[in-house]
Amino acid sequence: SVSMSIFKSLVNLRILNLADNELTSVPEKLQLIGRSLISLNLAQNPIERFTEDSFIGLKSLQNLNISYMPVLKTIGKGVFTRLETLRHLDCAYNAKLTEFDMGSLLYSSNLTDVSMSDVYVMYITASVIYQVDAETLCSVAPELEDSSQTN
Repeated sequence: SVSMSIFKSLVNLRILNLADNELTSVPEKLQLIGRSLISLNLAQNPIERFTEDSFIGLKSLQNLNISYMPVLKTIGKGVFTRLETLRHLDCAYNAKLTEFDMGSLLYSSNLTDVSMSDVYVMYITASVIYQVDAETLCSVAPELEDSSQTN
């Protein structure tokens, strides 16, 4: 367990590595350093679910590592909506992850890199699909372009 009082004096902290600390949720007091924190590593913690409130106040966060989480099952609706400055998301190697709200990533307009290696998501929120036009979809999946021209 991380002492929450430590965050009060770390208002200029930019990088925080909390990997492999047996955390079962995101420390609520992280919002105290939310204006300065640009990189957060929560990898290898037994967090089961992220909710819309998990990353409140992290206004400057650019890098988020939530990989190798042994019991992570859900990245719920709206998880990333408040992470507007997010650039890199590492969500790889979460074998138990079954639900992921990709639609909330649309709020992260600076996002350039999402790693989801060895993730077997069963349910992805489809709202993100409605934001993609046919031309973009064909540039991502060229084989679809051939089938759209024959119809």
